[in-house]
Amino acid sequence: MKKSLAIVVVFALVLSLLSVAIFAVKADELDEVSEAASEAISEEASEAASEEASETASEEPSEEPSEEPSEEEYSEEPFPDPPAETDLWIQLDRAVGAAGQEVKVDFTIKQNPGFWGISIYVDYDPEVLTLKSVTLNPELKWYIGLQPVNLTENPFNVRCMESGLSNFTMTGLLATAVFTIADDAKVGTKTPLSVRFRPNDNINVDSDNVPTTIWDGSVRVVREDQLPPEPSEEPSEEPSEE
Repeated sequence: MKKSLAIVVVFALVLSLLSVAIFAVKADELDEVSEAASEAISEEASEAASEEASETASEEPSEEPSEEPSEEEYSEEPFPDPPAETDLWIQLDRAVGAAGQEVKVDFTIKQNPGFWGISIYVDYDPEVLTLKSVTLNPELKWYIGLQPVNLTENPFNVRCMESGLSNFTMTGLLATAVFTIADDAKVGTKTPLSVRFRPNDNINVDSDNVPTTIWDGSVRVVREDQLPPEPSEEPSEEPSEE
């Protein structure tokens, strides 16, 4: 009886040990399965995030080149207010022209307290403009006038002197510069004509400096169909002598 009971106890112990071993193996398998599942979920989440980021980037608008200035309308800012009445006031045209064509720019004396000699320098962009000629007003009686102006200089110099020993008080056309616009000049380009002068370049008959205000000019490139109509030929007004 005791022997049978011992056998039963031993058999129960063996079964318990086998159950523990089987449970341990199953637990290890479950851990491996769980770890594999976690890795798979992590990879899927990473792929989904990458795809979402790619879609978001593709939906963002790409940078486009800035729009060119309108070719239909070219508005100019108004000239500044007139200078003091004691200033010699010279204004250059704001001209328009088409690529490959000539354009003229007038230099106009708008106000003149009286001068005996003047000298100004005009700077331009040689990539856009080529200077062809500069002509002083032929109706004026100049003692010294650079005709022709040195066309290879940039800035070029326009200077003149009154023919007598008195101040010149005329207003009106001083000179005209003719430029050729480059064939490859882009429509909408506005290139400045910058004017400068040195101290004591503009003097009166007493060799006193004449205060001078000069408004720079410009040339804007337009299409041929945007060119202003040619002015009708009318008798030119003679410069006024005060």
